[in-house]
Amino acid sequence: AVDLAFLPAVALSIAPALWQGAQKINRIFVPLLLVMALANLLVHLQALGVADSAVRGIDMMLYLVVFLVALIGGRVMPFFTQAVIPGFQASRKQWLETTTMGAFPVLILLQLFDAPLYLTGLTALLLAAAQALRVAGWHHPQVWRMPILWVLYTGMFWMVIGLLMLALASFGLVGANLAKHALGVGSIGVLTLGMMSRVALGHSGRPIEPVRSIGIAFILLNAAAAVRVFGPLIPLGNYTFWVHLSGGLWILCFLIFCRVYLPILSSPRIDGKPG
Repeated sequence: AVDLAFLPAVALSIAPALWQGAQKINRIFVPLLLVMALANLLVHLQALGVADSAVRGIDMMLYLVVFLVALIGGRVMPFFTQAVIPGFQASRKQWLETTTMGAFPVLILLQLFDAPLYLTGLTALLLAAAQALRVAGWHHPQVWRMPILWVLYTGMFWMVIGLLMLALASFGLVGANLAKHALGVGSIGVLTLGMMSRVALGHSGRPIEPVRSIGIAFILLNAAAAVRVFGPLIPLGNYTFWVHLSGGLWILCFLIFCRVYLPILSSPRIDGKPG
């Protein structure tokens, strides 16, 4: 009961502040959290023996989090890129934003209601193309010189790869689990690590320049995603080996993150401001 109540409670607690705020787009977090609560309910219904719905709920939650990552990434990545590359103006086309943000809910509904696989495949293919074009508009070659930026772009790259693999899986060409790992380990994992690394520096009054070991952590997590997604595709490969190698790279990455950021997050801001 506590677990089921958590997400609705969060939605209700943040709703007044979001509705009073000037940024109307932020209001989407309230219905998004409530739909996440529905996904959570589907898992609990199977645990209670009521329905065979856990896999559907887990998949639904995965796509909801990817949608959230795509939404937030689209708001901050163009700004981050423009802020460090003089004279660069990111391109944000409204039709691409509308297509991407509209196709995600359609994909989620298709998964929820067990729609014909070809519909899921075509929707995932459309979404992958729209997301690729969307990110291309923010991209500048100089981002690859800055780990704090390229990690975000590699995370978006994994989102496109995951959606493409989901389309292929819908037509029986690859395993659906590989697409889910591209979205989970690759997109959600890499983008979350990149955002945590950046936000922890900015909100502690530090320059947005991560130490070299964090750049290594970024590489390790991308390697973990690549191993988990593409390793099992190698003919006659040892599936368990690839799973364990990916897990080991993931653990090593976040051990580095904790080693670097625990002192930062457990100490006052260096500029003397509250926080």
